[in-house]
Amino acid sequence: MTGVTTAVDLANAIVDRYGGSGFVTNMKLNKLVYFAYAFFLKSGARLFDDDIEAWQYGPVVPSVYHAYKSNGSKRITKPVSSDYDGTAAKVADVVWSLYGNLTAYDLMRLSHKDGGAWKNVVDHRGLRSPIDDTDVVSSIDASPEGLAGMTTISSSVSDSMDRWAVAMEMLKDS
Repeated sequence: MTGVTTAVDLANAIVDRYGGSGFVTNMKLNKLVYFAYAFFLKSGARLFDDDIEAWQYGPVVPSVYHAYKSNGSKRITKPVSSDYDGTAAKVADVVWSLYGNLTAYDLMRLSHKDGGAWKNVVDHRGLRSPIDDTDVVSSIDASPEGLAGMTTISSSVSDSMDRWAVAMEMLKDS
């Protein structure tokens, strides 16, 4: 099974389409690319042929990491290339709609959950080991059970804002 795009094309599409409005870092970008890959693979299609490895902060696609490493941990607003295919653009939109509101830290925590490919690989083969297709398919990554019970920074902020709105409404007439 051959990939339908490249990991760097997908990363470029994400940055081109969402780098200006979303807070995209190299870490977040790598997690978005990984979760898109996992979603596609579990649907029966291979998104790209690039390697994926278990690094300290979760799954990393080395080709994407190296393409954007000059940004360090700073926000990425410009793609290394705007020449990507239509498949990458469509997948970028889907993965952003599912995971774009999560922070890099949220995505790292999501990738580190028990039952995830990264956790299984690190526990059995160690850091910097490849994450292969069988690891991904047998994991909870990109599935409803992978998101179950996930408290994110953005959901915590939203909950706090809701509570403050109720408190402000109660105080309005006092």
